[in-house]
Formats: sequence, structure tokens, C-alpha cells
Amino acid sequence: SSGLGAFKAALHLRGIIDCPVTALPQIPLNDDETRRIGKLLEDAGLL
Repeated sequence: SSGLGAFKAALHLRGIIDCPVTALPQIPLNDDETRRIGKLLEDAGLL
């Protein structure tokens, strides 16, 4: 679930999708994990 959640979080942070929520039984990312995805995107020049 973390791979799909990270992918959806990245798409959401980039404004490509409106909602990063994953369907059950996937475990959603917490705020810290989402911030880490944002930092990785910034470091890569994607935000």
C-alpha cells in the first residue's frame, strides 16, 4: 500500500489528481509520510 499511496500522494501534490485517498484495504499515508514525498518531489525539481 505504501507504493500506491506514495504515487497518489505525489500526483495530488503536483495537482494532477484531486484526492490522494486509496481504497481499502490499502493503508493511507500519514502526514509525515506525505511531507516526505513532497520533499522528494521538491528535491527532484518536480514541485
